[in-house]
Amino acid sequence: MWTSKHIFIHDYKLVDVFLQENLLPLINRCALDKWFFIRYWQGGPHIRLRYKIKELQVKHDFEKELEDTLRDFQLEYQNEKFSEVSYDDRVVQLEGVKDLKVYPNFSIQDILYVPEVARYGGEEAVSFSEELFSYSSELASYVIQEIAWPKRYIIAFDVMFYSYKMAEKLGIAPAREVFFSNYNQVWSSFKDREELSKIQGLLQTRLEQLENKESIPKVYNKYFESMENNLKLIMEHQNVYTKETMYYILISHIHMLNNRLGLSPQNEYLLSRVFLKKGDYSNEVMGL
Repeated sequence: MWTSKHIFIHDYKLVDVFLQENLLPLINRCALDKWFFIRYWQGGPHIRLRYKIKELQVKHDFEKELEDTLRDFQLEYQNEKFSEVSYDDRVVQLEGVKDLKVYPNFSIQDILYVPEVARYGGEEAVSFSEELFSYSSELASYVIQEIAWPKRYIIAFDVMFYSYKMAEKLGIAPAREVFFSNYNQVWSSFKDREELSKIQGLLQTRLEQLENKESIPKVYNKYFESMENNLKLIMEHQNVYTKETMYYILISHIHMLNNRLGLSPQNEYLLSRVFLKKGDYSNEVMGL
């Protein structure tokens, strides 16, 4: 059973700092048996950490150090001016969330982890997605600690590209235009001008480079090996999707890695546009 901790820090930039400088290094030191995380907004900006630790003493020591680490982080930023927690109505509507209670800043809450069973193919399949969550979190941990913005956009873009190639390999991919149109449509209400126009040309060039590569860069190997193995198991055990709609599980996994990397819904909207017709994307970015 997963232990679930929600770590509230009421500033998205400080959430990233805490991940980079505190939480992820702590996890690396403690070598948890299994773990994954996401970022979320409900109740105030926070990190949702899920983990399994067999040894009770190791679990106790990790949780004590987690509390101490957050306390030290709070002292470091005690003079920070925090804005009142507010919600983007588009996100609330998209997620269908009704409980908007705000939790205290710099707090750790024990809140039950409820897997999104249907989204990931049913009771018999969800554990394989959780296995992939762990590998996704390990990749995100490396990127967050070692790679600065805006290069994270490139990582996210690469993973989107190779995830589609994986869907092709497994025989569950529609046309690329259809795949990324459906991905893009999820975020269609986020056409704000938090634009990636400065790196639009770089992303177009990157797409051309990826299309000409014969193999996946080594930094992604572990993640995509896990993706292939677990998607095969999901395909075997899931009972929610048809073969034609199975790729929606992969779309969810792409989004979850982007979430872990800290991409906003606006970022996801614009990144996915690059895979569509170039002219359409250019018009979108330029506001034409």
